Amino acid sequence: MLAALDPIGGSVVWRHILGDDDYLEEFRANHDGIMALSGYDVQNVRLLEVKTGSIIWETQLQAPDLERLPEFRCIGACIVFASDETADLFVSSNTGSIHRLNGLTGATKWTWTPIDNAPLTPLSKMIATPTTVYLVHFVKSTGSYKIHVTAIDSNSGEQIFTHALPADILDPTSDAIFVGNPRLGEATLVWAQPDGAKFLRLSTLKEKRSPQTLAQYKKVVDVRLGAHNIFIALKADGSSSVMRVDPEVPQWIKVGWDFSDSASAPYKSPSIFTGGFDKQGRPYVSRTFWSAHSKACSMELYIPHQNFINGFFYSFDTIQNGVLLHTAMDVASTGDKYVPRFIITTSTGSFQMWQGDRKLWLREEALAHIASAAYVKLPQLAGQTPVVSNPVARFSSQLGELARAPINAVVGLSNVIRSVYPPSAPGNSTTLDERFGFRHLIVVATTFGKVLALDSTTGNVVWGQLLSISDVSGQPLNSEMNLFATTAETGGVTSDLFLIASSPADGSSLVYHFHPPSGASLGSVQSRGFASPQYQFPETVVDAAVVENRLIMIDSLHNIHTYPKAASQRKLESASHMTFIFPSTTPSQVAGYRLSESSRPGSSSQLSARQTWSMSFGDEFIHEFIKPTVSPSAAGNDTAASNPGNRNLVGIISSAQGSTELVNCVVRVVDGTKGTLVYRAELGAGRCEDVRGIFIEDMFVYSHQDTVASSESAKGFRITAVDLKTNPSANPQVQIQQRTFAVGFQPKYLATTFTKYGIALQDLIVATDKDQIISLPNRLLHTLGAAPPSAQASAGSPPSANVVQDEPRITISQIWQVSDVQGILSTSSQLESTSLVFAYGRDLFATTVEPSATFDLLSKDFGRSQLLATLAVLVAAVLMTKPLAQNREQQRQWSSS
Repeated sequence: MLAALDPIGGSVVWRHILGDDDYLEEFRANHDGIMALSGYDVQNVRLLEVKTGSIIWETQLQAPDLERLPEFRCIGACIVFASDETADLFVSSNTGSIHRLNGLTGATKWTWTPIDNAPLTPLSKMIATPTTVYLVHFVKSTGSYKIHVTAIDSNSGEQIFTHALPADILDPTSDAIFVGNPRLGEATLVWAQPDGAKFLRLSTLKEKRSPQTLAQYKKVVDVRLGAHNIFIALKADGSSSVMRVDPEVPQWIKVGWDFSDSASAPYKSPSIFTGGFDKQGRPYVSRTFWSAHSKACSMELYIPHQNFINGFFYSFDTIQNGVLLHTAMDVASTGDKYVPRFIITTSTGSFQMWQGDRKLWLREEALAHIASAAYVKLPQLAGQTPVVSNPVARFSSQLGELARAPINAVVGLSNVIRSVYPPSAPGNSTTLDERFGFRHLIVVATTFGKVLALDSTTGNVVWGQLLSISDVSGQPLNSEMNLFATTAETGGVTSDLFLIASSPADGSSLVYHFHPPSGASLGSVQSRGFASPQYQFPETVVDAAVVENRLIMIDSLHNIHTYPKAASQRKLESASHMTFIFPSTTPSQVAGYRLSESSRPGSSSQLSARQTWSMSFGDEFIHEFIKPTVSPSAAGNDTAASNPGNRNLVGIISSAQGSTELVNCVVRVVDGTKGTLVYRAELGAGRCEDVRGIFIEDMFVYSHQDTVASSESAKGFRITAVDLKTNPSANPQVQIQQRTFAVGFQPKYLATTFTKYGIALQDLIVATDKDQIISLPNRLLHTLGAAPPSAQASAGSPPSANVVQDEPRITISQIWQVSDVQGILSTSSQLESTSLVFAYGRDLFATTVEPSATFDLLSKDFGRSQLLATLAVLVAAVLMTKPLAQNREQQRQWSSS
């Protein structure tokens, strides 16, 4: 994806989402345009307008007769703008060829392809002067890289010469840079190697000159100021200097400034250097590092045209933000005052914009890499009565409610006038629910090792916790993560939040425990800033569930682990009826397991999983297990699954093992209690990875693609709903009923809605390949009910029972683009009619849906004032007529006596 951010507020101004086979290699800015290179098999070059992102032109690099370099990477110079008076550009492709493109139209002027005496390597850099294009190849040798320079005529594309240089470069991506103004014909190659930095003017290669040495410097840093003859050089102890190319000095390169106290030290992080400009186009260099002494970041700004340094500190919390990785800046200059405006990126995926020592905004881009998510039910506001399930506790609650009846009457009357409960409440209102239950916390675990909690009504970050397994390099973790939330018996509030993560180091399983409203780390293990695991074991987790507010985990050796630790085995008796289903010893076999006492010698667990049945699929390969979803508001209560009859069912998607092309996928539904086959369907040839499935009430719904057209149907995507109320294993004469209809989109993810009491029907939520979220009514899916005729279709129903399009009536994302959806969550609100939906992927999207319409909520145009006036008149009438009635009754009693 290529996007532009507003530097004032941090919002996305425009973006272009590229396909999976069109990943971005490099982009360069030039005046009012952005040039982007993307793709592998077919490489695309696009020119975009910088303010709007509009594509001015795009073209493909044509080199069909050349093989692609398998390890091709742009290392900073795949796109180079011409140094003459034209708007042309030079592009290096993954075939090793160089293309000169017309900057106004994108047309190819010439193409240079490698010849016999030119090396063909995946790593290269390029610079262009008005007459010559220099292509520097880095040729791999034992433990290092050599340099090979090829000169190409910039006007004709003919090769001028090729020349090898003695070099010993360890990392060509960072240890070789260009300096010099190409428009003036200056191009100097500077590189670092163990015996000292070296440099060579490329225009002197014909004269067979040898490189010159900067012996005391062991590393060079490109700060994007090469055209202004500026770069950074570091000595062996880490001390740094600003270097400048000066043709008037005999050495050609001189020291412009030495950063004092820049040597490496245990109490400070390695320095990060960057270059920038002010509005006048004058260059600046900054040095940024974090100091343990000051617990803050320090920035030193070097002003070359006045040759002095300006420095300051700014706050940076490493516990929340990880490690500083990159910076980019520009400078506002007024007289003798210079204020840098800079953006930093961190190892947790955070983008922060600063102006001097003041933070302007922050973007948590780790939210585009969510591994697991969960809804957290918040405590209710004062004056609201929680739902109590225990009979004794319910009776007590009702007595207390009766005592508070006068107060509740006043509160209820005020709520008639106002559509939402007043937000004023003691404490932090962010972690308090409002009266309709629309405000939840959405807790997400990201692959950057950070757990974040979002306000479901605003999307704001409420709290964040950095895990102990986070990687300071900023690379996504290779770790499986799963969040589990438990629900208290009274009030339906989330009581505990557990995270199971696998250690990237050794694959062991780690359990983190959080306090949901605040994010504080719970448990006996003390955390020192980072969240620490409260329980761990060496094996990997193959299945897990929440029972009686405890986390039950089964490891790869079939041992049972519980957290928090159960006082005795009796504490888990309610889980003894549960069946855990996961792959057996081979990828083509599944088995069902139940809890039993551990009989393994030396086992650390008192319980283990005992196999009760197994099922083999021959040479098929299992792609996915699909289990019934439990309502998030009922987590920890085993009787509150979406449909108890489907609790131990599992859907299995499999295909022929080892096949790489389109294969026949098989969809099965298996009874996990007995290991019997409930349903089986063999689909046509297709990609089994694209098959999606979910349990909804008493149905199993799955999507697939028909790749073969017939006389009755065309190619396309289908959704099939299978009725599971009739079990053929119990009555062989009963046929399972199913219904299939075509859809005008590719389903990318399936989910279902949940309501508080399960009275309202569950709708199917679908993420499509068109970056939309739609809601399909339950009545459309039900296999026994006829589809509503189009003449009688309600406003929320599709126009046809056989074909469903993603039309606006069922599109809940409306105008919003929700790209690359990886998961969808749903939970209940206080209203039985309304469910909360959250979709995550490259984008985040949250909304409310009403599967059975808002039958328990007054409409917005309801006459609340008229109702209040009517109640007032009635109360006044009662007060006025009551004395009359008492007098009449008194007269009646006297007359009767």
